[in-house]
Order: sequence, then C-alpha cells, then structure tokens
Amino acid sequence: MRIRTALILCAGFGKRLNPLTLETPKPLLKIKNTTILENCINLISKLGIKKILINTFHLGDQINEFIKMKNFEMDIKIKEDGKNILDTGGGIMNLVKDTTDQDFLVFNPDTLWNYKYVNEINEMQDFYFSNKLNCILLVADKKLSFDKSLN
Repeated sequence: MRIRTALILCAGFGKRLNPLTLETPKPLLKIKNTTILENCINLISKLGIKKILINTFHLGDQINEFIKMKNFEMDIKIKEDGKNILDTGGGIMNLVKDTTDQDFLVFNPDTLWNYKYVNEINEMQDFYFSNKLNCILLVADKKLSFDKSLN
C-alpha cells in the first residue's frame, strides 16, 4: 500500500522571517530560484503522490496564484483556514474533512526537503502499513538537522 494524498501546511504567518514575510507568504520565499513550496511539491511528486491538499491563511491569494501559474501535473486543491487561523491540528482537520482518504503524509514546506528523503519516507510508509499503525512521525537528529552550507 502507498499513501495517495499529501497535505502541505501553508497557513502560518511566517513571523520568524519578518520582514521577508510581511508581503510574501513564507512558502513562496525562494532558495536558489525555487520556492520552498515548489521544492516540497517536487518531493511529493517524486514519491508518486498525485493528490495534494494545501491550507492557506496569511497572504493565501498569492499561494493560489502561484499554484495556478505553475500548472503542476498533479491534483492540487487549496483550502482557506477561514476567518481565523486554525493552527496545525485545526488546519489538518479542515483539509481532510472533504476527502475520503484515511492516510496522509503531512508536510511543512519550510523544511528544506530534497530527494535524499524519498527512501526514508518510503521506508516510513512501509513500516506504517506493515505494522497497521494509526500514525507515525519522521524526525531528524537535531545535531544533523541544520546544515549551514545548505547541502
């Protein structure tokens, strides 16, 4: 079995990156000419997932326009958090209430995902399904989680 749907959490204010995020949502900030959102979508595509649900709040119209402009070859649906930000759990619940899928991969796009994660994520999925788990969390050793050279 494989997970068919990914959730990308894009509703935050990006306060830690002010003033960069006052007029641009954090998922649309660029590193090496690629937005961190596009980087995340590229990893999801590499995993073979074809359906993505994205939540937005702060400057969400820019994320909507970005997705339309890029015309990714995937089924991507964007859902606003509403009048109030829902935080992580509320945002996830808001995204999944309109789908019949039961299993999801949840991504935070401000992680600098790269293709080196594909094997670990696939191993995590295999472990999840073979052990019939309710949930699983992929974490990194904090000492290894920040590479100042961005390698």
